[in-house]
Amino acid sequence: MNKLHASIIGIGMISFIITLILVYTDSQHPLAFPFVIGFLIYIFIVIIYFIISTAVKLKSISGKEKAKIVGKWALYFVLLTAVLYVLGLFIEMPNKGGGYGNIAIPFGLTLGMMFYELWSKGKPKS
Repeated sequence: MNKLHASIIGIGMISFIITLILVYTDSQHPLAFPFVIGFLIYIFIVIIYFIISTAVKLKSISGKEKAKIVGKWALYFVLLTAVLYVLGLFIEMPNKGGGYGNIAIPFGLTLGMMFYELWSKGKPKS
């Protein structure tokens, strides 16, 4: 992870903690609302940067490496889906998604993990 990525994550975490404190304490400070709006804008910009950065890295890696990433994603997806299913047998969990939560949660989590892995890696080897 380079210095830019570390600073993006660091600023995001500090801003997140400040936002949590402002929202949790129901702060009436005149700068509380603009800070929260600024944090939301920051998150939106970081997500756009994250997507562009990942797309650029995906273009520069080989097909064999892409297949390896997809295989790892599929393995994690199946494992997390199985864990969620087994937990559902022992723990009664609310099913608000009409059954889609059993697939949507592992799908989003594993997709996020793979994108983060691509994003946090250094320059790909040529």
